[in-house]
Amino acid sequence: MNPLQTKNQKRDPVDILRVRFWYQGIAKALDCQQSSYQVEKRLEQGRFARKDGRTSYPGKWSGYAQGEHTPQARFVRLFESQAAGSARELHHPLWAILKRIGSQPIIAADWMSRLDPSVQTCVFRPQHDCFGAPRVLTPFNDRQGQKLLRRGDLDALAALVLYWNEAARTGASETQETVAILIYQLLLIVGLEFYTRKLMAELLWLFTTKIFDATPWLNGRFAIDSRSFEISMLLLHRLAHSAEDPGKTPRWRDLVRKMIDLLAGKQGFDICYAMRPVFVPCWDLGPPRYSEWADWEEHRRCWAWGWDCLLTSRIGKFPPDEVFMSGKSRIRIRPGSERLRALPLPTLNTAVIFTYGEWPPV
Repeated sequence: MNPLQTKNQKRDPVDILRVRFWYQGIAKALDCQQSSYQVEKRLEQGRFARKDGRTSYPGKWSGYAQGEHTPQARFVRLFESQAAGSARELHHPLWAILKRIGSQPIIAADWMSRLDPSVQTCVFRPQHDCFGAPRVLTPFNDRQGQKLLRRGDLDALAALVLYWNEAARTGASETQETVAILIYQLLLIVGLEFYTRKLMAELLWLFTTKIFDATPWLNGRFAIDSRSFEISMLLLHRLAHSAEDPGKTPRWRDLVRKMIDLLAGKQGFDICYAMRPVFVPCWDLGPPRYSEWADWEEHRRCWAWGWDCLLTSRIGKFPPDEVFMSGKSRIRIRPGSERLRALPLPTLNTAVIFTYGEWPPV
């Protein structure tokens, strides 16, 4: 089900999410998250008129709360003084990039130049050593991906989306999958802000539609649902910061560094495997060979073992022998090539953690 819908069926889901994100940020800054009425009365009290002993309610902000229409630029500038940074959140390049994916050409270098200067330092290099050398976009590599992941913000997310799109454009499937996993990990990191603004399911749906369903995964079709994503995100933040409220950490960069260490398996492979995306097989050209099934099953077992450790409060430094399958295929096939193609994912009645997370294996 699409959680980003309004009365206007033609409105782009990206616009709905960005306006809701902007509105919730202002409501949070004003401590008026109960209703749009509170926000409107706080910011535009002059619009409330008395007639026949009753106060008329303009209701403009209820439209913003639902993402039905986009505020005018002059209003955005006016409300910036009430919630610093809200204008940037509404007009962040990430939203325009997501709108263009699959419909309009994207020149990665042009969009990268609109991101934070620290991100540009990561992705651009001088074309030569002479004075005044023009900057060129560097091809994606793992070290660069980790640098962006450590930033833990929307600018880094936008940069990864641009690299993902560039890999899709050039047919670099392995790079596309690598970047998609980094995007998923970064969503777990920045997801707390969307969670506090009650937009967690909307965030995952948008990126699943735009990114994850369009990625040629090795192990099937992306199957993380909103409930599993929410559990993963909250658990990752709680493990990195054990305070009562994980959102009230004084040093965001330190928290991000701790989460990246957890995702990298530096405190045990249980967290590393559990926080990876899980896939469902989609062999539409007949039953798989044993080697293909074994490859998928080993990935599932690692994921299920990681979650079993987390849900039972056990420390899993390294997976046991029963995780590993014999007879795995050394030649891995991607959906859309010889045998594997993505099919519509069946609707799951419960979180995928509990549907595919059986451990120990039968």
